[in-house]
Amino acid sequence: MSDLDVAVAKTTGEHIAALNWFRDNAGRTVSWPEIQAQAALRTRLVTQAKGIYKPHYMEYALSVRQTLDSPYADKEIQRRPDGSWAYPYFQENRDPLQRDR
Repeated sequence: MSDLDVAVAKTTGEHIAALNWFRDNAGRTVSWPEIQAQAALRTRLVTQAKGIYKPHYMEYALSVRQTLDSPYADKEIQRRPDGSWAYPYFQENRDPLQRDR
């Protein structure tokens, strides 16, 4: 059983639907209209307004969206030998004193 299968088994509702969508679509390039259709039919996966999406029903972020040709210096996913990963994401607003506002 994969780590994602274990996580999915511990959740319900919109969260399980979102995790299943991400699992089923891993490795695909997905168009914005397809993402919007998913939100209209069942579960919102991302928001167009911000790069980090944290649904009201979750304590943590569900997704992080990277925009190509953005002014932010996002990096590639760093995959580790133990199977974990990190995603160096440039937080919005270049001024560190203003970015958390």
